[in-house]
Amino acid sequence: YEIMPSLVGSEMCIRDSFKLDIHQHITWLNDYIKDTYSTEIKEDLSLSPIHFSGIHLEKNESIGSHNHIDEWDYEHSPDISVIYCADTGKDVCDIIFEHEYGRHKKRRWSVLLEKGKCIIFPSYINFFITQNINEKPFAGLSFRYQLTKKIQ
Repeated sequence: YEIMPSLVGSEMCIRDSFKLDIHQHITWLNDYIKDTYSTEIKEDLSLSPIHFSGIHLEKNESIGSHNHIDEWDYEHSPDISVIYCADTGKDVCDIIFEHEYGRHKKRRWSVLLEKGKCIIFPSYINFFITQNINEKPFAGLSFRYQLTKKIQ
């Protein structure tokens, strides 16, 4: 897994993304992400899932720049987003993060979307996924969470 350094749109509405039904393997991955976040951050916060979707990119498809914040509903917007790469071809796609604020404004950070990799980042950061140049489709999962106080 990879946790983006803290840096800080519109709701994702893309034809290459689709809502998933809960499945046992997704539940296990969700539990892993929540446990990993809790262990790494060590705060009195936990992750509450609010959205799961699949990502499917055929050859020459990409996903344009966006973030996961709903400008019309901040209260129900996610705090943390996760992209999990389930399968990719020989030439992996990149996820590119675009900084909009502070001293890092206009900078970009690139991370390879390798099979089995989880990328955890703040939901307010704009990002895009580069073009899939493989014959094989890119398959990924997108998770979104709100931070909530841990119940003791």
